[in-house]
Amino acid sequence: MSQLIDDALPRVNGTLGTNASPITITAAAILIPLLLLVLKKAYSPPLDPREPPLVRPWIPFVGHIISLARESNGYFFRLFRRNPHPICTLPMLGGKIYLINSPSLIAAAMRNRELSFDPFAIDFAEGLLGIERKYVDGLFATPGWVQTMTDTIHAALAGENVRAMKAACYREVAKTLNGYERGQTMEVANSYEWLALMVPRAFTRALFGEKNPFDDRSIQAVWDFDLGVAALALNVMPSVVAAEAYKARQVLWETLYPFYKAEHWRRDDVSPLMRMRGEKLTREGIPWDQLAKIEINIPWASVTNTVPDLFWLLVNIFSKPHILERFRAEAAELATMTIDTHGGRLGCIDADQLEKKTYINAVYWETHRLYNENLGNRRVMSDTTLRDPMDGQIYVLQKGINVQFVTGAPHRDPAIWGPDVDVYRPERWLEATPAEEKAMRSSLFPFGGGRNLCPGRAFAISESLGLMSALALGFEIDGAKVPDVTAPTPGGAMRRPVWGSVDPSIRIRRRSGFEDVSWSFKLDK
Repeated sequence: MSQLIDDALPRVNGTLGTNASPITITAAAILIPLLLLVLKKAYSPPLDPREPPLVRPWIPFVGHIISLARESNGYFFRLFRRNPHPICTLPMLGGKIYLINSPSLIAAAMRNRELSFDPFAIDFAEGLLGIERKYVDGLFATPGWVQTMTDTIHAALAGENVRAMKAACYREVAKTLNGYERGQTMEVANSYEWLALMVPRAFTRALFGEKNPFDDRSIQAVWDFDLGVAALALNVMPSVVAAEAYKARQVLWETLYPFYKAEHWRRDDVSPLMRMRGEKLTREGIPWDQLAKIEINIPWASVTNTVPDLFWLLVNIFSKPHILERFRAEAAELATMTIDTHGGRLGCIDADQLEKKTYINAVYWETHRLYNENLGNRRVMSDTTLRDPMDGQIYVLQKGINVQFVTGAPHRDPAIWGPDVDVYRPERWLEATPAEEKAMRSSLFPFGGGRNLCPGRAFAISESLGLMSALALGFEIDGAKVPDVTAPTPGGAMRRPVWGSVDPSIRIRRRSGFEDVSWSFKLDK
């Protein structure tokens, strides 16, 4: 576009023709170059030569925006394959954003204290969760408030606290699996929807204890809310623009408000996470109705990535016999069988040791490599620089500009993972040399990083591997197929399935020789 404008300037005289009056020619000679100059500057935002290189959209002004609306995070990955810059500048309308693709620069951005997520958290609180502005302003005006809440969450999801949450969740998972009748086959119409109901049942019970307010209707509201988070976050006529998500948010509020009003969150059987957050927020003067809005975030965040993670694990393990065989063999090494007082068999899986098994670990990280497309957002709080440790290049980032990084680029870069980068192959993790494995691990960002490293990652990994191991050891799942993929929902990290002509149904039955086993999970002290 810029070149087209430059080329247009010398053609002006020819376009006017020889019959134009002197006044017309004079006016045109002044106005047309001015107009073209305005267009050129609007299309080319001011760029310091030290800033990341400019990547222009296919349609001036709005091309990047249109493509993002169509493809979500997937557009950034496609853009990287066409323009493989470590970092670049994308013009949008009259502004710009910085997009980081290089794993070394992503890591540097996560460590840079001048790049902050806090401005997005403020918009998120009001637009997405519907919290009244005066409470949002009050909380974020408190010095160190965001860091205080971050520290609280990390403390609640560490040590004995996270062990208690794992144990509660595993009890619910075991109850579900042990409820499947022996000698019968359970027909599941949609494997994703099956997990989308089963997993939140267990997670919300682990979070909220015996007075768990979530039923199947409110669990469905979590997923309806998830589909509309981008439109809700805009906070522009949300009841119209994001009608379904707006209604779902109301259902979630109606679910949580009585729980907090009755102060059930103070009970000992409620997770430390919910109790510690409740203590901090009520101490800041947050009333029950606003507390219920704030805490909508927790059940949503706890399942929106875990369910698709489990789904991609399930369909890839159970649709590929060679993967199932190796996964099952390693899980069996951590399972002990005993006889109960009634002569029945008890199978106990040492859940905390699963991540130490090499092939199980490879399956887990290969799933995140191929299906995790996490989008990070930061804002430049003051002019700063990023230095690429790979080549020493220094990039200037200007105050007020948003920075985004999507993990799809480093997660599926052939230079890092090899020519079969689009193939699900856990063996790549076992075949890598120490140097190759180091490069692979430093290019993987499934849980973010820096100050915003996901505090629930240990819980999520444990629950995912525990459930998959119990299914592999005790059950046969027939009909599992790997569907096509689409980008994550806004706010999510894991890509979602697109079934198309692929049958989403599966059949679950107890495995031969394990029909009478009741499963449980062991956690280390």
